[in-house]
Amino acid sequence: MRVTVLAENHSLRPDLIAEPGLALLIEDGEERILFDTGRSDALLYNASQLGVDLATLSRVVLSHGHYDHSGGLPALSRLLRERAAPPLPLLAHPEAFRAREARLGPITLRKLGAPLAASELETSFELQLHAQPHAFANRYVFLGQIPRLRHAEGRGALGRLIDARDHRPDPVADDSALVRRGEQGLIIFSGCAHSGIRHIVDYAREVCAEPRVHAVIGGFHLRSANPWRVWRTRRYFQQLAPDRLFACHCTGYARHALARQHSIAAGSQLSFD
Repeated sequence: MRVTVLAENHSLRPDLIAEPGLALLIEDGEERILFDTGRSDALLYNASQLGVDLATLSRVVLSHGHYDHSGGLPALSRLLRERAAPPLPLLAHPEAFRAREARLGPITLRKLGAPLAASELETSFELQLHAQPHAFANRYVFLGQIPRLRHAEGRGALGRLIDARDHRPDPVADDSALVRRGEQGLIIFSGCAHSGIRHIVDYAREVCAEPRVHAVIGGFHLRSANPWRVWRTRRYFQQLAPDRLFACHCTGYARHALARQHSIAAGSQLSFD
């Protein structure tokens, strides 16, 4: 299996666009999975620079509906229409395409949700929305809604959910993750870990009935975490002892506190047996 970083906050090369977002291409036999789509059409530009043809994807998996993970969907949709490609399976939580905003009292500071509503995506994608764990392609599990009962993180709100009548705090209930089951244990892909990276890893081990974790890749949402939370996360992974961590995107400088951490950026390629 090979993982190519198509979008991330940093870039390995001057000819690639760095943006605060995340998109990972997972190539595994006949499977070519795009996990998240970054913040903008930089997804297509970086893919072209790296020799990646996104029209040949087998599916898209969306970790959650925030714009920095779903922002590449319009550009990808245009590409699929131009190539007259059949609708591409898109896995996400049922609430991933809710309207959401950052607000200051009655003032909208910015839109936080996906740039396209679910109805607008149906011309290019086959929406597969799951709140429960969903297994596919033999080795993979989309975790659906992550329980947030064991640890302190993941219980707050970020922005507001908007509907026609009102708005309310957004717990980002759609925050999910993707898991690959392998001979050496689980490889877990996290978008932003709004549900808490420890909750995600615990739930992946429970759903897959596999205690071993080979690697965790993606955002851990520690950028603004206090030192106590960073220390607890560090201790958690020290005790779990995965072979490798690739904390990036919204993890911030806290990633340097994590054992077995390897830095990645747009252009990075990771190989797994």
